[in-house]
Amino acid sequence: MGFYCVDNLPVELMRSLRSCTPPAKQFRRAALLVDAREGVQLEKLRRCFKHLKKDHPSRSFSIEANEDALLRRYSETPPPHPPGKNYSCARGLSHERA
Repeated sequence: MGFYCVDNLPVELMRSLRSCTPPAKQFRRAALLVDAREGVQLEKLRRCFKHLKKDHPSRSFSIEANEDALLRRYSETPPPHPPGKNYSCARGLSHERA
């Protein structure tokens, strides 16, 4: 699709991307993925994104998986879902969505 992807980018680092100017043809588009588990840092996301948009044409959107897909994913991988360390995966997902 022609995007340079940065996965699980900490919200605080979005500000530093304003000053980045990648080689023109090598990285014309970038996709920055922020994890919903960033917790209180997500409160800063809107402000950081606004600053980033000043220098780079940008769009923001959310991607969400359905509950069945997430439960299947976390039941098939060794580490537990992070918010669900002290309780079930389903309860952890509900807590995360809230």
